[in-house]
Amino acid sequence: MILSLALLAAVPDAFPAPKTPTGVLRISCRQGECGWQQIKSIERVRGGNGEVLRKLTSRSGNSVHGAFGDPPRRYTPRLRVKWDTAPRVEYVLCSKRRPTVIFPSDGEFVVHRLGLTNLGGYEYASATLYMQVCHNVAPDRWSEKQAARMGYSRQAGRQDEYKTLAAALATLR
Repeated sequence: MILSLALLAAVPDAFPAPKTPTGVLRISCRQGECGWQQIKSIERVRGGNGEVLRKLTSRSGNSVHGAFGDPPRRYTPRLRVKWDTAPRVEYVLCSKRRPTVIFPSDGEFVVHRLGLTNLGGYEYASATLYMQVCHNVAPDRWSEKQAARMGYSRQAGRQDEYKTLAAALATLR
């Protein structure tokens, strides 16, 4: 029994979560606007079969830099970010077979099934968050080639919308 526990402790976590709170992360920048997020907490919802479902609570906001402006690469307290008043709650399924991010949008819940080795433009923000939450890899510190080396298969991403969080989470069963 003691040997079994020692062996389990020696096996690295396939999906190491970052310590929280994280610093403020630049999740996306496009068309003169940048999205920023600071993960306040990460809870493990369930795990098994090489997957871990995590619930994260974050502070998120946007900064505007103009269509031809030079967006900042890193957050500084002097940056004008319009922070959302309510915390943002998202779910991330850390999985080599079906990496997924679920987030609220306009009263619905969006499910991004990520194609990490062949990203579509709509997936970049979710992929950035996924890599931070599942591999503790900061934004701008990974690539699609690196995702392939990490064992992610070449699959197309997909986006679906659901009316309720329960319906969105049911797609992960």
